Amino acid sequence: MQISVISWDGHNLNDTNFYAVLPGTKGVHNLADTNTIAIMRSENYPSYSGKELSGKNFLLAIQMKGTIATQLDTLKTWFDTKDKTLKKLLVADTANSNKQWYLMADVVSQPKISGMYTEFLLYVPDPVWKAQTATTVNWSVTASGQTQAVAPVGNVPAKPVITITPTAAKTGGYGYKRFVKIKNVHTTNAFIDYPYDITDGGLDTAALVTASKMLANGDDLRVFVDGIETPRWLQGINTSATQVWINLNLQKAMTSAITVAIAATGAVTTITVGRAGLPWLKLIRSTGGIVEIGTELFTYTGVDLIWYTLTGCTRATKGTSMAAHSAADVITFIEHDIWMMYGDSDAVAPVQSETNKPIIKLTSTNNSWIYEEFWDVTGLRSGSWKPSIISSVGKKSTYYTADHITDADIATEMGMNIKAYQVGALWKGESAAIVWDLYHPAGLTTVEAGGETYRVSTTWPAAASLQKATTALKFLTVFNITIPATAAWTTWIKTAQALSATYNYLRFAFTGAIGAVANNEAAFEIDNATLTIDSTKRPSVSVSAEQVNYWLNATVTNTTSGEWIKVQWMMGLNTAIEIDCVNKTAKYDDNTNVLSALTFSTVRQDWLNLAVGTNTLSYVDVGCDDVTVVISFADRNN
Repeated sequence: MQISVISWDGHNLNDTNFYAVLPGTKGVHNLADTNTIAIMRSENYPSYSGKELSGKNFLLAIQMKGTIATQLDTLKTWFDTKDKTLKKLLVADTANSNKQWYLMADVVSQPKISGMYTEFLLYVPDPVWKAQTATTVNWSVTASGQTQAVAPVGNVPAKPVITITPTAAKTGGYGYKRFVKIKNVHTTNAFIDYPYDITDGGLDTAALVTASKMLANGDDLRVFVDGIETPRWLQGINTSATQVWINLNLQKAMTSAITVAIAATGAVTTITVGRAGLPWLKLIRSTGGIVEIGTELFTYTGVDLIWYTLTGCTRATKGTSMAAHSAADVITFIEHDIWMMYGDSDAVAPVQSETNKPIIKLTSTNNSWIYEEFWDVTGLRSGSWKPSIISSVGKKSTYYTADHITDADIATEMGMNIKAYQVGALWKGESAAIVWDLYHPAGLTTVEAGGETYRVSTTWPAAASLQKATTALKFLTVFNITIPATAAWTTWIKTAQALSATYNYLRFAFTGAIGAVANNEAAFEIDNATLTIDSTKRPSVSVSAEQVNYWLNATVTNTTSGEWIKVQWMMGLNTAIEIDCVNKTAKYDDNTNVLSALTFSTVRQDWLNLAVGTNTLSYVDVGCDDVTVVISFADRNN
């Protein structure tokens, strides 16, 4: 490269007022400096670890052709050391038909007068020249497996921006989708690994099966949370009230209010919440997400804490419609981008982990949890109770998990057994406290349960009870089970027991002492329980109307290098996904961040490079018919 300076931040540096050069380096087109990393070793030479790339400092010298005092003031304005924004230095390569290249640079020192020139020290974090005009290749894909040649010039591999837009339906894949809006309405409690029916019992899969939109076994019904397929458990498939259970993680409710009204029509790029909304802005994701105002959903790409706004906004997303919103209307952060998809006639049952499968019966509802199983040895099943031995003087008392003081995994009983013990030949009375605990973030209002009790002697612990608490520190008794009438297994049943308020903590407890009788023991077990949840404090859910889906399942491969990127995302026709290999971002048409939709051939620093010279790209998405792929890249040189 033979460099001729053109401009700085759009200000001309080669005209009747100024003449600029890059002195002493012939254009700073040498390779970036590096720092060698070595690990020191005792009594031995260092071990080579690698290199770290560094930026570049260089001088820009400007000759002032007019009134020096006036022009120097102008240059100080253009080259402001207090400005923290990188500026574009634009040059021309006089040895290559004046092809224009640029660097993004920062001013790091005040101007220095050197002879007839004023010198500015610039810092370039990425000292690779990029072509000012990007090369764009429009690629019309009409069948999976087609290829396209691209040929960057320069001496450094190019990093493309790949835009994929399907324009016609494909054969196969998930043909339909529904957005599921779930939000935590609880302002205090988070919901962690929480079992939830995302249909709220209302999905008519029988009608979908009849319309040939879904398989009768539901194998094609899949759930994606933030672009990643999540395990789902179906109840009542091919009925009018199918349930779809997943495990959710929700932070406490995050709401604020807008301070600038939004019209019923027209684009919206920013949403203002004002200074009072600053705490909310700090809580939500700064890298983008979904918010709700009224019935309209917006996406955003950034947060401005200076102007108290959401930026990069797109309105009427996820199948919602535009509406007018007044100042002071509530704005709510929607934590997850959740979609149900179905309609793939070739789908087989998903391969998914059952480790966290809800322990509750799947005939439960979001308002009522039914238990016939309670716990497993991993302790990872969502909605589980947790057993513990608080105390046991003789160390023989314990909890158990199956009928009549036996054990099983999964636990079909919440059992507690207090046993007398021996010291030598002498029997000792036992004192113990054993509990089965449950924490519910929404809170519970009613409990019904049943089980059995057992005794050997007439002595009976002080309490075989259900207890409630608003914190884990102070429990109150809901009911006690009376001593069995005979020394045998005795059934007990408690119909709906109102808790008189909402309580987050429940426990069945067996506490107290039994007498020093040979082989004396007492047992308290629960084999079923139904809990009524405070419906005003559990997450709210709504499922959108059915939308036609284009299931993008595309792999773009540079066959020259073998590197590939795969993207899986639910789309609409004539909408686009942009994969930016320069800035390492991926976004859908509505500005949804879709980084989670990408996978790569290997773990590597760069996403996908285009080598200098001819590269052959292939596009594979089985069933695709008409897809526009745009490959845009800037030639790179150093």
